[in-house]
Amino acid sequence: MNKNIEKKILIIDDSKPTRMLIKQILAKTNYGFVIIEAIDGLDALKKIQKNTFHLIITDVYMPDMDGIELVQEIKKLSAPKPKVIVMSSNPKIKNAFTLTKLIEPDDFIDKIFIRELLPDLVKKKLHIGTPVRQL
Repeated sequence: MNKNIEKKILIIDDSKPTRMLIKQILAKTNYGFVIIEAIDGLDALKKIQKNTFHLIITDVYMPDMDGIELVQEIKKLSAPKPKVIVMSSNPKIKNAFTLTKLIEPDDFIDKIFIRELLPDLVKKKLHIGTPVRQL
């Protein structure tokens, strides 16, 4: 039995193609994550109130409530708090250090490198070992 099967991940992005890409990337890891999607920060907060997530992957720029406001709201939650990865492809966020100092997420990823970096970043944030290979 895969002990990672119950890890819940919330993906938040107003772009459906981006959400689908992230789901595909995570599905290829074979860790059996439960993945839930939200279209913006307000939608995400509703889902966070109804579920316990181990990891949240959020875009920065979204309508209604952006990723910065969302991370600030997540920080106010009572324990346990999920790990948060903030992502962006916006050229205005060239300095990830400034962003991370502002909202203090657990990590930041540039969407340009999401295919290459996201699987290992998720594995690291969720403390996942090597999956069992099925023959």
